[in-house]
Amino acid sequence: MNYPDVLLSPIPIGPHVLRNRVVRAAMATNYATSAGRVTDRLVEYYGSIAAGGTGLVIVEFAFIDRMVSRSWPRQLSASEDSDVTGLSRIAAAIQKSGARAALQLCHAGPQRIPAGQRQWVPSVSGQARTGTLHAIDSDEIAGVKASFTRAAQRARSAGFDFAELHLAHGYLLSEFLAPDRNQRSDEYGGSFAARMRFSLEVVASVRAGTEDGLPLIARINGSDLREGGLGPEDAASLAVALTSVGVQAIHVSAGTYESRHLRSTPTYGERGNLVELAARVKRDVRVPVIASGGLSDPEHLDAILSSGAADLVSMARQLHADPQWVAKVASGHPQSIRPCIRCNNGCLRRGIDGEPVTCDVRPEIATRSTAKPAARKKSVAVVGGGPAGMEAARLLAVRGHHVTLFEARHELGGGLVAAARPSFKHDLARFLEYQKGALESLPVVIKLGTRLSSKDLLALDAEEIVLAAGSHPRRLPADDDAVVMTAEEAVTGTLDSGARVAVIGGGVTGSETAWHLAQLGHAVTVYERESQLARSAESNHRQWLTDALTRLGVHTVLNTEIHTVAADGTPRFADGNPAGPAANAVVVAVGAEKNEWFTRPARTSGKPVHRVGDCASPGDLAAALASAWEAGCRI
Repeated sequence: MNYPDVLLSPIPIGPHVLRNRVVRAAMATNYATSAGRVTDRLVEYYGSIAAGGTGLVIVEFAFIDRMVSRSWPRQLSASEDSDVTGLSRIAAAIQKSGARAALQLCHAGPQRIPAGQRQWVPSVSGQARTGTLHAIDSDEIAGVKASFTRAAQRARSAGFDFAELHLAHGYLLSEFLAPDRNQRSDEYGGSFAARMRFSLEVVASVRAGTEDGLPLIARINGSDLREGGLGPEDAASLAVALTSVGVQAIHVSAGTYESRHLRSTPTYGERGNLVELAARVKRDVRVPVIASGGLSDPEHLDAILSSGAADLVSMARQLHADPQWVAKVASGHPQSIRPCIRCNNGCLRRGIDGEPVTCDVRPEIATRSTAKPAARKKSVAVVGGGPAGMEAARLLAVRGHHVTLFEARHELGGGLVAAARPSFKHDLARFLEYQKGALESLPVVIKLGTRLSSKDLLALDAEEIVLAAGSHPRRLPADDDAVVMTAEEAVTGTLDSGARVAVIGGGVTGSETAWHLAQLGHAVTVYERESQLARSAESNHRQWLTDALTRLGVHTVLNTEIHTVAADGTPRFADGNPAGPAANAVVVAVGAEKNEWFTRPARTSGKPVHRVGDCASPGDLAAALASAWEAGCRI
């Protein structure tokens, strides 16, 4: 597929020309040391994104002083002159491949760590996550400006092409801009011009301190996405004011800590949901505007640029999932891009927890391993064509082994087929198509509709066996006439219109099944033994899930464990008493147990056997792919 000249065309920002319009947005990795120092892992990570063809790589938000500006446990530091040596390694690794490098600078404000410390805010209003709010005074404001300036000087000394000033997401400068958070009565509060003053003075100080030798990008909120916060019109005015004092590009994001589920949208959200905010800014400024917002698909990105909504497009999670994104688009093979499914587990969740980020669909990030050619090519049988089996087969073939994949069903995908069926699971559907396409491009022999018996397994003409036989749902005891089904059966089958459905189990699977059935017009009640739905889900996911169930009128019964189902579909407690009304159908989503019927014959085959995915240990997609990666590298 060939794209118009826009997406992959060069563009100038200030004195520098970017080789294309693709920007890697800043995202915390926690790959720095606990002191914020640069590590080899950081250098390799950013170097790989640049090597994949990205035009501008913005390095994750660095804190600017060691007193009050730090926001994450292993956040990168630009707070001391001794940081320059390490930072220069990152800049050089990015520029080596022809990309431009930017360092994002940030003051945490109310999102400061460690817990229990004073958090700087414009005025004592609103809520902080932890600690004690402190309205900063004029001397402290001057100190912040000086800290930004010194950090920018270090970025310049380290060889970065740009500095990006973080004025978004509810950090300190962002809070000064918000009318509901800035209740000051001095020159930094009141009118919007006064609320902008601090940010504009930071820009002026940085420009003076670097002698205008470091081009500046400003990351702003196009909207705070909350009532009382900064709105789109004021955001456009802010952009104009920033460009008037020397900012040379505007990077438009949105949301604060409280509304982060609308910024870092999970798999359920619309991609490109923030683009219209960038388009509003672009109408009023004459410098390049960068759009963001869960972007991923090349055609969509090219359409954004071609429409004039923005001049550049940024991605963080997608380039984390596949740093070769640009190279694959440029070579005409966008279908080979490993899609980000916006699970937010390995990246955002681990980032907030202070753990080094991983990626659910890119298991090699966690192990820092690569698929090296096999020392000796072997014949390998992979039994099971779910996500783990497909990943194992792909990796083994990439490494040069002769692979045959057996799948009992007449299509690949295993549990992903049903999981990707609901309309709000389009990201997972894209990942499934990616996995299938990857196998089609490799010399893997695929035998669908082939259910192997124990005898067949023993007779396989293979040197090693990978068992990816999956799992089966746990059942609940039910009376003979009860209509009871699994989540997969509920999603792939049909129910009479307007059926009353009881879903037993309010984890992610049960909650998503309830959402899907409610969308189809069924009256759904979810019974969950825990005190909240989707307890294991990442917080943004859980917010979207619970909001959707509320919007669709799904009834939830928490702290309730169901043991049996009556003939009329009534869920019952352990003592046999009803827990709720009768239902036309009961969906049981209370976990899974691994399929083990192949384990014994496989072991007696005399061949090395590697169990992957749910048949090794039922878990999520990340666990399945990780086990497949490990086995694929081991053989």
